[in-house]
Amino acid sequence: MALGDVVVPKPSTSPRPPATPPSSPQLPPSEQVITVKDVRQFLELLKTFQSTQTEPGKLQNTASVPEKDVQPAGPRARASRLEYKTIDERWNEKTGRYETVESLPPGEVEGLDEYVFIARARIDKGSSDPVFYIDVKSDKLRDILRTVLQDVHGISLREDKPAVDRNLLYHYLPELEAYGTKMSDDVGQDGAELKHLNLLVDFMKSEYASTTARLSPLLKNGEIIYDLLWALFRPNTIVYTICLDTEKALCIRFDRGEEKTSSTGVTYFHMECRYLDSDGAVFGEVSTALGVAKFAGVKRIVAFDAFPLVCHPRRSEMRAGLVARGRRFITLLGVHHLQYHGNAFYLQKGELVEVPVKSQIMVDAAYFRENNPNYTRPRISGLVEKKSLSDGWFTYEPEQEVKSNGREPSKMTDADLLLCSPTVRGWSFGNKQWLEFAVDDISPIVWNPSSFANLALPPQKKNLVLALAKAHLGETSDRAFDDFVVGKGRGLILLLQTVGASQTAVVLGMRSSASMLSGMLTAQISAGELGHDPKTLEEQLSHISQRAHHWKALVLLDEADVFVQARSVDSHQNARVSVFLRKLEYNQGIMFLTTNRVRDFDGAIQSRITLALRYEPLSLATRKQVWVSFLKKAVTVNGEAKVDQKGLDQLAGKDINGRQVRLHNQT
Repeated sequence: MALGDVVVPKPSTSPRPPATPPSSPQLPPSEQVITVKDVRQFLELLKTFQSTQTEPGKLQNTASVPEKDVQPAGPRARASRLEYKTIDERWNEKTGRYETVESLPPGEVEGLDEYVFIARARIDKGSSDPVFYIDVKSDKLRDILRTVLQDVHGISLREDKPAVDRNLLYHYLPELEAYGTKMSDDVGQDGAELKHLNLLVDFMKSEYASTTARLSPLLKNGEIIYDLLWALFRPNTIVYTICLDTEKALCIRFDRGEEKTSSTGVTYFHMECRYLDSDGAVFGEVSTALGVAKFAGVKRIVAFDAFPLVCHPRRSEMRAGLVARGRRFITLLGVHHLQYHGNAFYLQKGELVEVPVKSQIMVDAAYFRENNPNYTRPRISGLVEKKSLSDGWFTYEPEQEVKSNGREPSKMTDADLLLCSPTVRGWSFGNKQWLEFAVDDISPIVWNPSSFANLALPPQKKNLVLALAKAHLGETSDRAFDDFVVGKGRGLILLLQTVGASQTAVVLGMRSSASMLSGMLTAQISAGELGHDPKTLEEQLSHISQRAHHWKALVLLDEADVFVQARSVDSHQNARVSVFLRKLEYNQGIMFLTTNRVRDFDGAIQSRITLALRYEPLSLATRKQVWVSFLKKAVTVNGEAKVDQKGLDQLAGKDINGRQVRLHNQT
């Protein structure tokens, strides 16, 4: 009888025996009975026979390790068969889900649990290229993978029967083999756990034999092809790239990657990564993404804008520099008054705008976020659409949310410092803008302690300014003197009257006072920056007052004549003075006003002045002191300027102000 023939009982021609009760059937001895058990055994044999007839190149649908005997049909325990099974999945438009290509008998889908794992090939929508997964059925194998892959970010092995990207397992094949070796060396570890692991390892080595054969010579020569780009980036790889914003070196940690296609048909390898940053409130990880456009042929790995740090020809030098920058980044957490010289940037409608900055800045990520709640970074999808991608083009997109990873900034290791953000956010006092600054271009402020001593102002007036400023800065909100109306009259307003003196002297006086106050911040503004429209003036003064109060800064309003002039029949002028008067009333910081039109002062504003300092024209002795101060700074090609006492008396005898003295020294 040939395999596949089914014996069916033939009708008997002999007389039928007497009827019997249903509980006692009697059949002629010549007939063969086919039970449900026999049919199930036959189907198992048929499946085994068909697996040996699989056409070359076609995915196998049967286990790779046959059992000794065909076991009886019926419910089987989970992972009871030391085998794996391969299946194909395609997207079914009618049902709106992925379904197996082959027609499985009823109950077969649930029956897949009896295998150790399922090798699943999924054909995604709109693609003919399969994506391979390993569906883990064995709880023993699952527990092993949880141990080996415990540091892999972005995958979940907490499920009872997890599915794992097959390419991911290829990255960890050496660790899986090492784990199996350790198990075999341990006493009593030669049971089902080791067999299940070895089944997976043998399968992976067989499936990826050609991949390894192609990849090894490429990596040896420092090259890669697009089809094997995924093999270059193992999870947790430190990736070296260039910051899109500052064009400075940057390291990020790779998590996972996959091929994507934009709506315009651009195919690229999408890489999800992360780095360390702070939004002022939370310190932790920020997700980011890299993209490399599909390319043809072989490419040098270091020719890409992003590649594993271990491939960098000067990796030790780069690592040391980035770790040092990470330490500086940690010191910039919080609020810091510093100097900046370089290009900063901000984003406007998703476009990067570079701004040259050479001024003092205030690093304050929390206040930046408070004043720019909708500030966003460019998304990689948008950049893929907008840019003309060349071979190997990369960019990146950070998310805005910083997620705490439980690490304290003070306890960072070199591996953590390597991943710190290359930029910090804050305010430029020179540019009057919220910007992002490169950590590498930030330096401490170099204060000039002699500037206050060189100020041509009587000592008692100097000491009075310092005493008032220090007393005001030392006040807390609960101890501050208040008006009967809450919030009124808390500010310190100082008027610097320049009668025959230069505005330069006034500005120098205010800045020198700030320098003496342990490097206190000075914010200088002009009438032109505030505008002449009452509404704009009010908005600008509000922002300036808030920043000054938040950072405890001195505010200098230079050339304040237009805002303090007595009100008249001019309605626009009256509106400006009224706005300025109200803002002075509720100002809680220290503000210096400079003007040389004291006689035109509005009476209401004059009553709000805490202290008025009058700069008289320079006396002969004072002019001589100013000349000496500037001559010490004057350096010519022949060395320092040399002037005897007679020449100094002649210079001081000229009736000029401090600005004119400075101009004479410059020329």
